[in-house]
Amino acid sequence: MTERAAALAPISAGARRTRRLSLLALPFVVALALVVHSWETALEWWRVSDLVERRVEAGQSASYAGADWRLLRSTRVVDRPDGSAVVLVEFEAVIRDPDAFARLPCTIALADAEGRRWLPSFMRPRELRGLQRNVAIPETCGSVSLTRPQAGTRVEIAESFVLPKESLAEAQPMVSLAAGRPYFLRFEELGVGE
Repeated sequence: MTERAAALAPISAGARRTRRLSLLALPFVVALALVVHSWETALEWWRVSDLVERRVEAGQSASYAGADWRLLRSTRVVDRPDGSAVVLVEFEAVIRDPDAFARLPCTIALADAEGRRWLPSFMRPRELRGLQRNVAIPETCGSVSLTRPQAGTRVEIAESFVLPKESLAEAQPMVSLAAGRPYFLRFEELGVGE
């Protein structure tokens, strides 16, 4: 039998049935693969996102991600000529679970009612002089986490922010750690750096 004749030969009923079943199953297999992949992506998104807010009343502390967090103060360090201000936000954390506290990333941010969010920025040396204090600047959240403090240790954490002056009255500090996500803390202190 030649190749052309073999190509035109009738296909058996079993081969036709197998081909039809394969073509019918293909959309279901593709859909199943998409669902499995999407599920893994959704779980990862859930683990890394700040989704559920826990409000902390002014002057109160809250247990979160292996530590008891309390907002100490927010200080307006210096006003910049471009209409922004540098703010230093300081927290106290009493470590309860060192392993949970040490899981990075540790994020401290400022947010306002409109949903705008400011992440920490580096303070220049001349802006640090604006603090007019003789005490050392506390460490940042990430650097404290890397030192793996022991249970019961009291640590001071500070982050600096640059934000528009008109946002100072509404900005609220937020704390988010990997061990606490999808939850995050929002401190109801209004008037950051005022």
